[in-house]
Amino acid sequence: MITLLITKKGSGNTAFFCGVEGKNMSNLKFYTLTDKYLNFLYAIDDKVHRNYPAPQIKPYVGVLFTIDIHQYFAPISSYKKKYEKINNNTIFKIYNRKGTKMLSVIHLNNMIPVLPSEISYLNFNQIQDVKYRNLFRDEYHFVVNNQEAIRNRAEKLYNDVKKGEPFYSKLSCDFAKLEQEYVKFIK
Repeated sequence: MITLLITKKGSGNTAFFCGVEGKNMSNLKFYTLTDKYLNFLYAIDDKVHRNYPAPQIKPYVGVLFTIDIHQYFAPISSYKKKYEKINNNTIFKIYNRKGTKMLSVIHLNNMIPVLPSEISYLNFNQIQDVKYRNLFRDEYHFVVNNQEAIRNRAEKLYNDVKKGEPFYSKLSCDFAKLEQEYVKFIK
């Protein structure tokens, strides 16, 4: 199982997430995560992505999966031309349903461990912007159809970073340090 997550930019206090059980879109669920938790992790590792302050309106989107005993969130970023040239395990490219246009990338190198206590339910229909809601659906469709490849690449990157592979360690969050510290988060 892979979980699609959405983090709202500009809210000042909330990140949005969406859960997926299997491949049926009727199982789509959204969750919230506070900025306080993201800021806590950022203080440990400045490669952690945080919410943007207002006036940004596009929520972050990401995937949630389990590596070892930890649930990890990997943020999705909007398409940028520079991503076309990257061919390594730091990102996973997301394409439209025809596979002809890159929509975004999953930043596996910026994945972070997530505490289940910091995630709470939010209704999918609360995303008001139709453009972004449709983009999320297309991203979701791709993620669900490629979840095994995403998980495998994330686990490979995770293992390379934990082993101290220089190239990936330089570009990635310090997974070992975050795993030691994230459980110390206090509301």
